[in-house]
Amino acid sequence: MYLVGFPLLLIPFAIYNIIAFLIPGVGWTDALTRVSFPAGGEWAMSLGDILVALSILLLLVEVIKAYRTGGRYVMDHLLSALLFVAMAVEFYLVPRATTATFFLMLVASFADVVGGVVAMRRRRVVAVAAEPVETVVPVTPAVPEPPPPPPAMSPETSPPVIDVPPPTILPEPAAPPADKPAELKPADAKPVEIKPADVKPADAPAAVDAPAPASSDSAPRDPSRSGSL
Repeated sequence: MYLVGFPLLLIPFAIYNIIAFLIPGVGWTDALTRVSFPAGGEWAMSLGDILVALSILLLLVEVIKAYRTGGRYVMDHLLSALLFVAMAVEFYLVPRATTATFFLMLVASFADVVGGVVAMRRRRVVAVAAEPVETVVPVTPAVPEPPPPPPAMSPETSPPVIDVPPPTILPEPAAPPADKPAELKPADAKPVEIKPADVKPADAPAAVDAPAPASSDSAPRDPSRSGSL
């Protein structure tokens, strides 16, 4: 993730300058190793070929990065442009940079800058096309459709007669019979024998004191008797 923050073509550019200035008289076309093939051919691999191959591989990664969004990637494009300017100035002014290897690295840097610009413009067009466009659709009032006319009946055809059964009248449910009063059956009456109670003679009333005979003096005299006397 750290390599994403700067142009990757800076790596072969730095390797070239380190070797060119620290090891003077190095031959960029001198064979480092030789590879033989079964067909009889032989390939001599030089230091310049290795740097060019590395630049092409890193250019592929830069093209993939160009289609990403964000402020970090915009800064990466600006740094790629500054790297191209620095390489062009060095190729024009420094004698040790005027080699075929450095020129091919310069071409790779130019392709990186152009690819980044094209990717930014393409991304902007896609973003504008992706924005939703509000379209106002005129709304026409809905006109109610007239009801369809009833089908005309020919005189030959008469309307179908539907037999409707007469309604059945159910009889009202009879009222439940009232509960009859329970018949009172006379109990087995038995003659009641009335036995005379033991009548006891009433106690004799107490003797009432007779009034004392009135005296002759106090009794009224009978005028008849007085005449006879």
